[in-house]
Amino acid sequence: MNPSEQQQFDDIKKRLLQVLPRLLRYARNLSSSSSDAEDLLQSTSERVLSRWHQFRPGTDFDRWAFTIMRSIRNNTLRSESVRLGSGHEDASERLVAPDNQSPEWNKTYHQLLDSIEKLPENQRQVILLVYVEGYSYGAAADILGIPQGTVMSRIGRGRMNLASELNTNDPNSMSTKLTTDNSHVNTSNSDNVAQKHSLPNEHSVRKSASRTKPDFISVLKQ
Repeated sequence: MNPSEQQQFDDIKKRLLQVLPRLLRYARNLSSSSSDAEDLLQSTSERVLSRWHQFRPGTDFDRWAFTIMRSIRNNTLRSESVRLGSGHEDASERLVAPDNQSPEWNKTYHQLLDSIEKLPENQRQVILLVYVEGYSYGAAADILGIPQGTVMSRIGRGRMNLASELNTNDPNSMSTKLTTDNSHVNTSNSDNVAQKHSLPNEHSVRKSASRTKPDFISVLKQ
């Protein structure tokens, strides 16, 4: 690896460290258990680092990493022939409401989380990307590999399903809750990921393929 390539690889590691908390959150929302989420984050991190040369400088790194995670997850789903969302942990264990909210607010919030769990896979994915991760319709379309119009239609159906599930005739009110208040997402543990470990180098990435869990993933269990 020449000096220029080494600099590019080091930059990829730095960017990956920065986006790890969001990737972990997304992995937890896509996975049936904490262990599955860690495995998904492991696979995504390995692929990002092993294919660093495929990233085009000047493009959105975070979107590229999310696209890789989505691809890995979809391949896993196809191979296992299981539906996304079946056997999920209670959503309240992954997304935590902010403190000092009224009982009524908390009740509505947890009903919302339960309703998101019940959405069809395609609606659930766009809801998570747009309203939890804050991506635009266009960015979500790129990550999922579908037209923007499809994202918009799935968002619309998802919001209607959420409104119906929560017995409200105003789906816009639900989208407001999702888009204006992301403070309910519990990232306290996720933030520690970037603070507590260093990413492996390119050589160790290749070696990690023979291990069940790379060292940097084991930090998540501490």
